[in-house]
Parts: sequence; structure tokens; C-alpha cells
Amino acid sequence: RYTENLEAYNLYLQGRYQCSLMTPEGLQKSLTYFEQAIEMDPDFAMAYSDLAFTYSALSYGLLPPTEAIPKAEEYANKALELDDKIAQAYSLLGDIYMNFHWNWEQAEEMYKKAIEINPNHASSYSILLSYLGRNEEALNMAKRTFELDPLSGWIVFTVGWAYYHNQQYEKAIEVFESALAMDPTSLMPKYYLGLAY
Repeated sequence: RYTENLEAYNLYLQGRYQCSLMTPEGLQKSLTYFEQAIEMDPDFAMAYSDLAFTYSALSYGLLPPTEAIPKAEEYANKALELDDKIAQAYSLLGDIYMNFHWNWEQAEEMYKKAIEINPNHASSYSILLSYLGRNEEALNMAKRTFELDPLSGWIVFTVGWAYYHNQQYEKAIEVFESALAMDPTSLMPKYYLGLAY
């Protein structure tokens, strides 16, 4: 669910653009745009979901996780309160349960809800499956997600992650190199490429 308020929608789009840059400045600017969009339309569920995502992204070195993650969780839940069909919000809650609360069962439940709505949100679920030692499931999930979106650097990375955890290191190296070819500045493929070597 988007908004009938054109000004709120334009602010939301500017927030999405700034967030997609994944720079400290872009993430900070996106917070302002999403907050302004919500001021214009307090029922704008997608703006809450993207605000939650931005806070989650800021928790990776730009804000203390103890500050950023509770806000991300609050805004993701608010988005779902307004519209329970937002896959991104469920997937983000899955990330929070996996990486912050270490509640594997709740994380899996959130990922399954996200995938039910939109199968493109299966990449983080494949990482959880690897953490749980369900490596074959993780690899199948990652491959399925890759078929849906082969141009996403993050999804390509999760396929390499799944190969790595399946101890198929040559395939992992091939995939991590492919992820780096898509985005040479990405840190995770470089790190895991080193581990695979």
C-alpha cells in the first residue's frame, strides 16, 4: 500500500533513492525523507518499512545497534500494523531476529511470511539455513532466489555463501568473483572470497 498523497510519495521516492546509494550521507538523508513522507501521510506503510530498513542499514557501523535496531523493529512492526502484506518488513524482522535477538525460530517464521508474499525475499532465509546447518536447503533456497533476480549483487553473494557453507569452495570462489564483477566495492564478497581461498 502506497499513498494517495503525491507529495508524500515524492518524498518517499527521494528516500528510496538516497537509501539505495548505501552511503552514510545517503542513509542519513533517506531518514529525513521517509520521516517527512510519514508526516504527510501517517498511514503510509511502505514509508515505515523503508524507514525500518534504513535504521537497520545504519546499524552496520554508523549507529550503535542498540540504538538503531529497536527503531528498525518498531518501524517494521508499524508498517505491518498498517499493511500485513509487506514482504520487506517481514524479511527485515527476520534479519533482526537472526542477527540481533538470535531467535532462530522467530527469524524463520518471519522469512517464511516474507517469501509467501514475495519469493524474492528468500536470500536472507538461505543465510539463516546455513547458520542452522541446513546447508542443502540453504543452497536450494539461494539458487531459487538467484533465478528470480540474477542481477542482484546481494543475491549472487548469498549463492556463494551457500556454496561456501556446503564446502564447495571452487563454486563459491566462482560466484564471489561474479558478485565482485557486479559491484567491485562490495566488501562481503571480498571477505568470503578470501575465506574460500
